[in-house]
Amino acid sequence: MEILIISGLSGAGKSKAASYLEDMGFYIVDNMPAGMMLKFAEFCAGGVGGRYSRVALVYDVRTAGSETELSDVLAKFRTMKVSCRLLFLEALPETIIHRYKETRRLHPLQRNGGTLEEAVRRECQLIVSHHPVIFHPLRRLEPESVVYNAVQAGLAVISTHTCMDKAPGGVSAVLAEKLGLMN
Repeated sequence: MEILIISGLSGAGKSKAASYLEDMGFYIVDNMPAGMMLKFAEFCAGGVGGRYSRVALVYDVRTAGSETELSDVLAKFRTMKVSCRLLFLEALPETIIHRYKETRRLHPLQRNGGTLEEAVRRECQLIVSHHPVIFHPLRRLEPESVVYNAVQAGLAVISTHTCMDKAPGGVSAVLAEKLGLMN
């Protein structure tokens, strides 16, 4: 059985991604708390040949009972020999703000008052990016640079770019395969 957990920033496109995956044959469950994922996986695997072989679960970290709840579930999936991957979606704050203004819905973090811009900016303390923000040694921080803006905003940045990106069977190849992309 294959499980894809979709998470990310509010307004980054989790629902759109779920719709596309449904068109690709995934069984979709929206707003699945991490605490229910193991039981649901057992249900999906049950029956003759299993009920569902490809499942995508949309997860919101704000439903977590603890900081380690999702990572604990992912560790248990590994022991069950379930193919489980995490797709984390993000978008620029300006894009998220535009999307919420278009739909006229409140951002989930806006419910306690404040502006939409404040709500979007409060949600992010860490940026995990595939591509590095620094390609050459820094001699100084320029005000228009990504690094300068991250420092000013108090954001931590982790870049996971590796030489495996171009390798056959590497990160890019696996992602393209899961999304059904062809070269």
